[in-house]
Amino acid sequence: MASVEPIERGAQPYMFWERLLAHPLRFLLTLPLSHVFGQTMGLWVPPIFAAEVHFESRLVASRLIETIEHERISVLAAVPRVMALLKTHLEVSHPACRIGLQHRRAPALGLAGGASAMFTPSSA
Repeated sequence: MASVEPIERGAQPYMFWERLLAHPLRFLLTLPLSHVFGQTMGLWVPPIFAAEVHFESRLVASRLIETIEHERISVLAAVPRVMALLKTHLEVSHPACRIGLQHRRAPALGLAGGASAMFTPSSA
């Protein structure tokens, strides 16, 4: 567990806010555990925050959105392809979302946040 120590140290400044705003954290994992990012976000990071982990094997956008809402998911662990799938679904089901959404790389936030894609308003 020595390899988790740097993650635990990096997470310490956020523990207060996690307990105050989003306890317990709920992770939705869309990657297999054979994937390194899937192992990190499904096995190593959640115990640091005493988080729940929900697994989703079917990558159907409407089902993912339903799970996020129903289970009150805090963290979506996904690769850029899944984020693009969700973006396309939202643009088709809610045409107003199409205006103002642009794709950009997420800033490096530690914990693998730099490897994910995010969608932000075009005014950002």
